[in-house]
Amino acid sequence: MTGRIAGLLGLRALEVMLGTVLSVVLIGGCSSTGSGRASVMEYTAARDLIDQVLNDTFDSVTPKLAWEDDHFYLVPDTAGTGGDKDTGSAKRSRNVMTLVSPAKADLLITMVKDHWTARGYTVLPPARGAPPHVLYATTPQGYRLSLDASKAGVVFCDVTVEDVKVAPHTYYPFMDQETGPRFDAHAQKVDDPYWSH
Repeated sequence: MTGRIAGLLGLRALEVMLGTVLSVVLIGGCSSTGSGRASVMEYTAARDLIDQVLNDTFDSVTPKLAWEDDHFYLVPDTAGTGGDKDTGSAKRSRNVMTLVSPAKADLLITMVKDHWTARGYTVLPPARGAPPHVLYATTPQGYRLSLDASKAGVVFCDVTVEDVKVAPHTYYPFMDQETGPRFDAHAQKVDDPYWSH
């Protein structure tokens, strides 16, 4: 009787051990075969995230700037995340419609740089030979941001998010037509008593 109980206990211990090993193998398999997949997001979520970052950036600027959004671009990767071909990058540009004078461009760059730094973003050093009044940064999640005021009267801010789910039929550029104003390159710039002079 005692031997039978001992045998059952031993069998139970073996089952528990095998179950633990199997769990480790499954977890490890998910980590390796699904490398990066947990971070892949739907394009609608990427669009909302990009708009949140842009809104947060422009809300930090005072006096306020007039702006218009360009289309939301979804660009498929050639290889994609982890070798898959169903991911890409999402991007939107926000174009400043307020006429920003060259004298105020440096102030705008500094204002946004201070805000991005306060948000915990990494502001990147300018590349050698880069024009003045261009700012690049990355967020802790790896999103890429830029603010370009290098050309007189032309200012725009870009946000790019990687690892976005792309439908197989999507081709560059995918332009979301759902909501929001659309940038008109020929639109008249808005004169502002502060930023334009």
